[in-house]
Amino acid sequence: MFRIHELLLTFFYFGKIKTAPGTMGSFVSLFLWLAYATLACGFNVSLDSQNIFWGIFLVSAFSYGCFASPLYAKKFGQIDHQSIVLDEVVGQVATLQISFLLVYQTYFQDPRLMVLHLASSFFLFRFFDIKKPSFIGRADRMKSGLGVMLDDLLAGLSAALVTIILLVIYFTLIVY
Repeated sequence: MFRIHELLLTFFYFGKIKTAPGTMGSFVSLFLWLAYATLACGFNVSLDSQNIFWGIFLVSAFSYGCFASPLYAKKFGQIDHQSIVLDEVVGQVATLQISFLLVYQTYFQDPRLMVLHLASSFFLFRFFDIKKPSFIGRADRMKSGLGVMLDDLLAGLSAALVTIILLVIYFTLIVY
């Protein structure tokens, strides 16, 4: 059972990378999300269906992480071991999908928009995840499976909000 937890919590062993495993988990998530978004666009998958897919993914991953991270972390003697990156995956995907809702109609026709969305989502999520301001830091200090997952989800929601503001500015100043 430990091997299954390790596989999923390290997000297929990307969390085992020695240098910046959390950043690597976020980076891999970005490519996973972009691959799905590209395929969904190519196959004309509705935005509602994409939201359902990512909603199920996020709820499942979040719930699993709350339950399994304390079991896995016992081996290391700390609740939020650096190899656990499923929480970064949840936060990064939440950032990307929530902010995507604003721009999905023209996303694949505007390369500058794509770059702005992907870069701001990634860097803002990493900023909020690392700095842990205010309520994000309080969630991180919970020292439980819920705390492991919740601080990254809150960082993702915060990053999505700031990304949306940047995208609105982009549309207001650049596009129109």
